Amino acid sequence: AVIVLYVFMFIFFCREIQDFLIIRPLWQRFLFTILIIMPAGFFMGIPFPAGIEKAKIKRDQIIPWLWAINGCSSVIASIAAVMISIHLGFLVVIAISAVLYVAALIIYKFI
Repeated sequence: AVIVLYVFMFIFFCREIQDFLIIRPLWQRFLFTILIIMPAGFFMGIPFPAGIEKAKIKRDQIIPWLWAINGCSSVIASIAAVMISIHLGFLVVIAISAVLYVAALIIYKFI
């Protein structure tokens, strides 16, 4: 839920963030970009280990499959993100990621 809220706030304030960053020197743009992206990256790293812990309790034998699906999804998602951002824009990629995290949250809660 934190990821989705953060992503939607980023989408909503994207223009203001860009206006704020564009006038800054390069080193400040790097610093602020890292500070903006870091919370999302931190929270995006939580669901997979949490899912592995849940699988360890319920169905230990599927953990290798979870790692394989995660690896395959990472490769496909990185290529898809570039293609979608070229054709539809970066904010669309961010919105799609938020929708996918909501779907993952729903699946995690009900399985």
